Amino acid sequence: AATNGHTRVVRLLLDKGANTESRAAFTLMTPLARGIANGHADIVDMLLERGANIEATDRDGKTPLCLAVEQGNPMLVKGLLEKGAQVKARIHNGKTPLHLAA
Repeated sequence: AATNGHTRVVRLLLDKGANTESRAAFTLMTPLARGIANGHADIVDMLLERGANIEATDRDGKTPLCLAVEQGNPMLVKGLLEKGAQVKARIHNGKTPLHLAA
């Protein structure tokens, strides 16, 4: 639901106790990461309000901030930074969000 932008479905699932930290089998992406990767700001906000881990990493070590930077989405980047995302986080290859933006 987070991947496809189904806001009402995400809300319903969260209201029924869905785990915000569940991970996709291969990518290890959380619903927050999937929402960011697909540019669904409303879902990202909802997941963060419900306690999603802003520093959860995927199989490559990318944080939600790294994914937002890769998407070139300044609105999501700004929102994550305002909510305390670590700007100096490094992915497995040692790159930071700034490296990914350059």
